[in-house]
Amino acid sequence: MADFPEEIYYIWLAKALGAGSRFAAEVLRRHTDVREFYASLPGALKEFDACTESIKKRLLSTKLDSAAEIFKQCGKAGCRLITCRQSSYPERLLNIQDFPPVLYAKGNFEKLAELNARPAIAVVGTRKPSPYAESAARFISYDLARAGFAVLSGLAAGIDFAAHAECMRAKGLTAAFAGCGVDIDYPKPNNILRSEIEKRGIILSEFPPGTPPMKGNFPVRNRLLSGAAVGVLVVEGGLRSGSLITAAHAVLQDRDVFALPGDIFDSRSEGAFWLIQDGAAPVMSALDIVIHYLDAYPDRLTAENIRPNFFSPALRKNPPDVKIIKPEIRKNNSVMPKNKEVRPGSNKGGGAQVLSAAAKAPPDPGVLSANAQKILSLMGAEPAHADELQESSGLSPTELLAAMTELELEGFAENQPGRMYLRLT
Repeated sequence: MADFPEEIYYIWLAKALGAGSRFAAEVLRRHTDVREFYASLPGALKEFDACTESIKKRLLSTKLDSAAEIFKQCGKAGCRLITCRQSSYPERLLNIQDFPPVLYAKGNFEKLAELNARPAIAVVGTRKPSPYAESAARFISYDLARAGFAVLSGLAAGIDFAAHAECMRAKGLTAAFAGCGVDIDYPKPNNILRSEIEKRGIILSEFPPGTPPMKGNFPVRNRLLSGAAVGVLVVEGGLRSGSLITAAHAVLQDRDVFALPGDIFDSRSEGAFWLIQDGAAPVMSALDIVIHYLDAYPDRLTAENIRPNFFSPALRKNPPDVKIIKPEIRKNNSVMPKNKEVRPGSNKGGGAQVLSAAAKAPPDPGVLSANAQKILSLMGAEPAHADELQESSGLSPTELLAAMTELELEGFAENQPGRMYLRLT
């Protein structure tokens, strides 16, 4: 066997099992030396109860030479490879169940250490925001950066652009998590912003250089946005938006969820309102987020010169004498809306839940992608394990996660503890 650098074994593990694999993370928790794990295959797999034939086949069939090629591409693309054992790897990601073995980074590499030293907020929302939401995203992101937070987002148009740009305008630290290779100029209209982030921040991805921005990559990527942050702010997005996928990941990862109240006549506000009704903390300014973390990060955060909100200064000095029950930041498994009736008062978090329009009629399987339809056909009345569904369907881990996310968003399935999925219709 050729003598490969240690990094190549991490690339091999990630390539063999795909983005979003919990099994890869479990291997890394049990084996500090990935090279030794590789050398002991297939015998080493006997210690893993969750190892299916599909996982075994992928590990044994993936060659180190293909990982070595990716390693070479990193040099050509001008990006850096970071393994989960290195100090520059985002520390908070190590606390999620499916952290990636490797990340690819491009930009100002000195900022990696700073990213670990600061609390971070992920700011997410629609690519086509209302003027109100875009202004609010800029207002809040600027002040979050001034307060000492790193601002994370997904490098897309709309809310992502506003969050990254205003953070840099405030001379703060911003990091982008891409749904493609870090060398791919996507989206094209953001190429100037991308260049600025590379100079003053960092772009990260678990996808190797050259990976195109495929649709299934983004739901998988979203778990890293929430996982690398202490909290997620949803600015604007519908009930079936990627923003709510990020919020769902945040809840599962025990991260805080914040939401911006929006226009009740605009469907783009529906997701944020749903989150607030389900227990997310409403946000009127960055101060609402800052004060939540001041005690935890006294040496990193400051509330000085942070604007409270746009309301009248006189009202702020003399607030009305009204008793208000402050909502708790929700941390449970119910962030994703389900297409089933919930009666008022049944919300354990104390917030009111309403019957959504989607619940009035059964969901239509015709709206699903081919992969989601395939998974749905394999699900019965009893909960099914993710590995069983992957093995029966023949999908890759990334394709399976994208399909399951789609089924959850459309109200066909529910994610349960232990990587179990329950069919709802």
